Amino acid sequence: MEQTAELPISYPIRWKPGHVIREIAVTKPLLASWDASHLPSQQRLQSYLAGLADEADLDSLPPDGLFLELVVGVERSEHLERGHDLENYLTPLAAHFGPNRFVHARAVKCLHTGSMLRIGAAIIADELDSSWQRLAVDAGTGTSQKRWKEGIRDALLASGERTLPPGPIAVDLAWRCGAHRNWVNLWKPTGDAMGPLLGEPQPSNPFNPADDRIVELTLHRELTENLGHYVHVGIGWQSR
Repeated sequence: MEQTAELPISYPIRWKPGHVIREIAVTKPLLASWDASHLPSQQRLQSYLAGLADEADLDSLPPDGLFLELVVGVERSEHLERGHDLENYLTPLAAHFGPNRFVHARAVKCLHTGSMLRIGAAIIADELDSSWQRLAVDAGTGTSQKRWKEGIRDALLASGERTLPPGPIAVDLAWRCGAHRNWVNLWKPTGDAMGPLLGEPQPSNPFNPADDRIVELTLHRELTENLGHYVHVGIGWQSR
């Protein structure tokens, strides 16, 4: 994996929700869709996003330094670990609202609760405590290429960490990168590389991990201009 000398490899800065500016009840959160724009699924998603953007009144919010939090209410206990991929709920929201507004995003699945979207001011959080396992990786450049997520997966394998036992999991991901990067585009390839921890149900496709069992996902961005096109990634995990 490529190495940089500008900054030491350490876990990037973490954030947490501070003052809540908007709190919006969500009837039914929708997952990301890669369907063509004329198909009903994509039209439903775009209508959902536009409606939430109107309720959030984005133009009146600060342009940066915000958090985005989504509580996803599920009706059946099996939905906590099957389907309802949290990253796929957060990605369309952050992309539609404007990725640079946010330094922190969080999603959690809860049983028998309503769904809720919150936006507010992010504040610096403490480092992960000793109940968490964690790893910091110099993931290099070329974030859209397969070799980038291969490098993260290789680092997890080399760490010697074993696949987490069956059951729900909390995951914390943090990126140190330049302001020119759309950090939302880092979410999926990083998550795709987590098979050594989450499990790889299809050995022939190691980049399709068992991420449905993530019940809490927290995401953080630390901006720096000292890395150029390089990206540092922090990965934290904990059984729930």
